[in-house]
Amino acid sequence: MMSTSGFSYGAFGELLQGILPNEKHFLITLPINLKSKAYFKPNYSNQFTVKPNHKEKVKCFANLLAEYHKVPIGGDISIESEIPIGKGLSSSTADIVATYRSISKIFNVTYPVEHIEQLICQIEPSDGLLYDGVVAYYHREVSLLKKFDYYPDLIIIAMDEGGIVDTVQYNQIKRNPSIAECQRNMKMSPSSPI
Repeated sequence: MMSTSGFSYGAFGELLQGILPNEKHFLITLPINLKSKAYFKPNYSNQFTVKPNHKEKVKCFANLLAEYHKVPIGGDISIESEIPIGKGLSSSTADIVATYRSISKIFNVTYPVEHIEQLICQIEPSDGLLYDGVVAYYHREVSLLKKFDYYPDLIIIAMDEGGIVDTVQYNQIKRNPSIAECQRNMKMSPSSPI
């Protein structure tokens, strides 16, 4: 039976992250040269298996995609990723986007980005990896704020001091500074977010 593949880059989401004067949390999704690749082999069993089996968010997404779009599929999903887990580099979002791209190839169809964002939003806060290039993104709402037409070449140097971050738990912590604090810290007016 035919199998397909899809991939997604990871992202350095902490390049810029914060709260805008409209009190919405945002980040800048900056793609990096580390990838996640998903291979999908359908078996039309209405059940999905995922390897490695700890990639539960991938399985959840595949089930939501099949249910939401009334697609009678199932199959084996295999993830190969270069992206370290729990380091803020969008590893799980990249796995999900790669999975979406591999499954959609079976049907030769591209769903509207907003539909896929609605599904991802049910799983976790997310980066704007469904979009090409650098974007400002409402990661808690899983929706686009702004695309950037230009951005300079960057070299990022980051240090890993150990530990991991659970994105879902981290984004449940209340961080709601006042609008005045947002404006002072970000030096921007409410009429011109980003």
